[in-house]
Amino acid sequence: MSRLPAACSPMLLLLILLAGCQPPQLYSPREAYRAPQDPARAAVERFFTASGGLEEMRDLHSVSCAATIEAYDYQYEMHLLEDGRFRIEAPDRTTVYDGREYWQSYHGLVHPVAGDERERLADVSLREVFLHGFLKEDGELVQLSYAGEETRRGQTWDLLERVDPDGDHRTYYLNRDTGLLDKIVILSPDPDYRELKTVYTLRDYQEVAGRRLPTLVQAQCLTNGEEVQPRTRFSEMRINQAPESALFVRPASDAPPARLHRDALEAQVLAISGGGSLITSITESSLDALGADSGDLLQSEVRGNTAHLIYVPQLQDAGQIEPGDYLATFNRTPALWLVKAYVGMTSDDSTYAVGDAVRLSIASAAEGDHR
Repeated sequence: MSRLPAACSPMLLLLILLAGCQPPQLYSPREAYRAPQDPARAAVERFFTASGGLEEMRDLHSVSCAATIEAYDYQYEMHLLEDGRFRIEAPDRTTVYDGREYWQSYHGLVHPVAGDERERLADVSLREVFLHGFLKEDGELVQLSYAGEETRRGQTWDLLERVDPDGDHRTYYLNRDTGLLDKIVILSPDPDYRELKTVYTLRDYQEVAGRRLPTLVQAQCLTNGEEVQPRTRFSEMRINQAPESALFVRPASDAPPARLHRDALEAQVLAISGGGSLITSITESSLDALGADSGDLLQSEVRGNTAHLIYVPQLQDAGQIEPGDYLATFNRTPALWLVKAYVGMTSDDSTYAVGDAVRLSIASAAEGDHR
């Protein structure tokens, strides 16, 4: 779970068959709780007991589910495997980690995921999303530090801590009553803010094949207000029903790559967004070959119409955007968008279509009038 969607953490996103035995003892954390010698390990053990049992969770090899971002009614399918591979199928894109690289298929353009977006996907894994990093690869419990307890409105949580190799400091809030994980607070080093504080919440635990898994997750960065993981509901959860290996094989692109010809990129329109922006076959590597840097003024030509656009790799870095501002941005996708903010490139007299030729060049290395 990191700065996206891990992510998502990221975030996302998993049998007790006792025939012929005595009925199982119901787990009652409040009755079972005693002040242990190793309170951190005891809290993790209570978590696994409440989740259906340590052995059952160790036997969690894959989770597949439908997911819905409730505010936008945006639905996707997610597959998480124990070896770290994942596949997320959304209406407009498919994102995959195949065990070697992260890649996306987006409107026919297949391209590696890099930069900040790759960082956002780092915590999208079965081990993090549904096991919360509590188990090592060999199935043993991780070593966590006990940071005391916190009580609010009659509810008590045991607080456990760990520091990741990248410097992220995680605090886990384990519910003393249920034994389950309610919240994760992550403090991450950041060059702009010095430190980012992100809060992940996990709710609505449901039983799935004898295991209790969260079905409602959300993450918010309190430092900059970014919605890292909008409120997302998991449903149709399937355990240990991994998809075919072929789904993790990177296909060839249907869209031809942008071509550098003299001092300009020659590309095409892959799609037109609902807001009227042009989504092109230009990738970050294409712009690198052109020599474009963030803040440069670019010139686009489509169907004989020319526009000057400020290159802002990601919209969240654009600062204040006024209606009618022209921007060239990747918008967390592998394809460059040509955007007329709040108005739409297609709102002018000209009409654009998928397949239209796009020519893009550098107009100026200094930011100019782009309205």
